[in-house]
Amino acid sequence: MTGSNIGGFYVFEDGTWRTVRQPTLGRSFQLYSSLAFGDRLLMGQYPTGRVFEYDGKKMSEKSGWPPVLPGVSRSAREAQTTTIYGGDLFVGVWPWAEVWRYNPDSRRWVYMRRMFKHPALTDKITHPYEVENRKHPVANLWGQRVTSLIPNGPDLFISTSSKGVDKWKPEAFPFLAPEKWKSYGKIYRATMPGHLAASTKWTDGPTKIEFIIRGAEIEIQQDGKRLAATTLTGSLAEQLGRIKGLNNVKWGDGIYGRFGGTSIKGIIQR
Repeated sequence: MTGSNIGGFYVFEDGTWRTVRQPTLGRSFQLYSSLAFGDRLLMGQYPTGRVFEYDGKKMSEKSGWPPVLPGVSRSAREAQTTTIYGGDLFVGVWPWAEVWRYNPDSRRWVYMRRMFKHPALTDKITHPYEVENRKHPVANLWGQRVTSLIPNGPDLFISTSSKGVDKWKPEAFPFLAPEKWKSYGKIYRATMPGHLAASTKWTDGPTKIEFIIRGAEIEIQQDGKRLAATTLTGSLAEQLGRIKGLNNVKWGDGIYGRFGGTSIKGIIQR
């Protein structure tokens, strides 16, 4: 699958290309990220700042995915980054660096935070600092991106940036003095109890993946070797400690949807 900056969306299947969405010349329609979520492909889009989905046949917009932060413009928004963390969908939105979280069980969006503390929110302009930077060829240069959302081990790493990679120059951009410019290019670590991610190793034949729970400890193993581990704390650890058996555990489709490979086998052991 591939998309263009003017809205074309194309799928290659059975040896040929199929046009799912026709492009619109002269009108921006940019896909900034893609993510498998359930049985759909989700794509973050500009300029709506919302997520579109492809269900294998058609492409459609997900209204209100994510919402717009009160107090900012609804124009020129982009859902730039998407990831799954803790079983939830996370979306980072330009130009005010909003981070939103969607829980598929409650079917609710939750605003997590804005990744910058400046400038003050306003819907009188579209991008941060576009008035102060109006004499620059790129007025929205100091808009605010959530450039990446990367799960690793028990954590989620969140990075920020400006629109481009311009170096801050005090004489050219005095409105970011003395310390505001340092907010661009930062990396933050967020942690939600119960998440653990690891990269598996490629094997030429079958491989065995184990998810082990021992009291408050969670571990992922591949072919008997530890890939990652974490220890739960707080109320989640207490709830897990009260579990006496796994009689009600059953196989589901998972957060990424039904497995589409040739074969998969799994068992639950006490």
